[in-house]
This record gives sequence, C-alpha cells and structure tokens, in this order.
Amino acid sequence: MEVASSGSEVDGVTFPDRLRRVHERAGFSLREAATKGGGAFTFAYLNKLLRGEHTPTLDMFVILARLYGTTVEYLRDGRVEVDLLAALIRDPQYRALGMVSPHERANGVALLAAITYPGHMRIDDQAAYLGLSEEEYRAQLHGRTPLTDDTLRGLARLTGVPVGWLRVGHWYWILPEDAQADWTAVAQVLAQVAKK
Repeated sequence: MEVASSGSEVDGVTFPDRLRRVHERAGFSLREAATKGGGAFTFAYLNKLLRGEHTPTLDMFVILARLYGTTVEYLRDGRVEVDLLAALIRDPQYRALGMVSPHERANGVALLAAITYPGHMRIDDQAAYLGLSEEEYRAQLHGRTPLTDDTLRGLARLTGVPVGWLRVGHWYWILPEDAQADWTAVAQVLAQVAKK
C-alpha cells in the first residue's frame, strides 16, 4: 500500500509526476495556477510540489484536485477510478441515458468522466486504462464495432456505474429497492402465465 508522500510511487509514477501531468494538461503557467488557486498557494510553492520538495496537506490536495479537474485519490495515490453514479441519478440529462442504446449509454458515461475529470479521465486515458487503443475504444463507444463485455466492465469499474445499467439501461440496476418490487411483479406475471 502506498503512503501519501511526495516520494510515493504507483507503477513508478510519483505524486510530482502526476501533478506535473495534470498541470501540463491544464496549460497554466505556475503564476496562472497560483492565481486560479485563489491565493491558497504561491507559484513558488507549486514549483516545489512539482519538484517533489514538499508534501502537500490534505487541504492542498483538495485545492489542487479541484484546480486541475482530477481527484485527490488520483493525485495522492494514482487511483484512477471515479464515482459518477450520483451525477447520473441526480441530473435528468444523464438519467435519460438509461433509455438509449448500450453504446450511446457507454459513450455518455465516458464523456461525462472526461468532462468532469479532464486531469486524468480523458477518452485517451480511459482507453489506456482499459488496455485499448484510443481508436478501438472510440469505435466501440460510437457503435462502429460491438461493445465488448471487457470494455463495459472496465468502464463500470472506472466510473462506479453498474455494468448492468451500461448493458441494459433503465434504473433498476441503480435503484435496487425499486428493482426488487418490479422484479417481484415480473415473477408474479410469469408464474400466472406458466399456470395457463
């Protein structure tokens, strides 16, 4: 288990490496980042973090994650998984994904992850995490090639969205208390049909 320090490594990648990666992606200069950080840190302090000379506090991890569109867990430990389930349930625009085809649903979840966490969950990142080329992943998401079970399971693991919902849609997979009542009703209808 990795200890949260500036020297900790996950697959040879340290906190300063991950911070440098999200900083470069954001396209900010050190001064711009310090300004966008709302005065929580100076550009000199950020430079020291990038060089691994300081270990940030939890509060600083939170500020940096928000600034760079990533998570504290990614910056601190290199953990790429995120939780998009609440966003899918809460927002009607995303709830509508339950009624579209599986590849459109998977594409919507992948895009939501990329928009919400651009620091480490862009489409090319997701493809790499899943062991696919970006072209292969995009082809599956856009329906040009069939979605594989491995891709759906991987996307579910990355985003915290149930794989059953990605496959079938509807909200039974996400709201189990409602699903139980509905599955009981289905079982009763099937039992009545079997009696006839």
